[in-house]
Amino acid sequence: MQKPIYPSLVLNGVDLYSQHQAWMCAAEGLTCDRRVGLDCVEPVRLVMRGADLCGAALRYANLHGADLRYANLSCADMRYTRLSGARLSGADLSCVDLRNANLRGANLRGANLHYTNLSGAYLRYANLACAYLCRVALRGAEKGN
Repeated sequence: MQKPIYPSLVLNGVDLYSQHQAWMCAAEGLTCDRRVGLDCVEPVRLVMRGADLCGAALRYANLHGADLRYANLSCADMRYTRLSGARLSGADLSCVDLRNANLRGANLRGANLHYTNLSGAYLRYANLACAYLCRVALRGAEKGN
């Protein structure tokens, strides 16, 4: 069976800055002076290595297979986001709201998940090796191979 060919949206090192909206991360006193609104985004093979998405609104976004290695997603709202098969190794996911997100098979190796809310998230086959998991909320998360 041949793999489907998808066009890519490549945004390496992008900084999606928005001066209009201010965002404060309540946990740990982190501040972020930008707010990116990408609610319900459905990109095809999104590549955003090293992107600064601090405080981004990514609720319900379809980021299946996205390349977000070393991206700054701290304080982002990623509830119900589809991140299955996403590459998030080395990403900063501190204080991120990932409630009910689908992280099946996602690579989170070495990611910073400090104060991240993973309640109700689907984590089967996710790679969490060497990930920083301090004070992570996992109530109702589905874990396993």
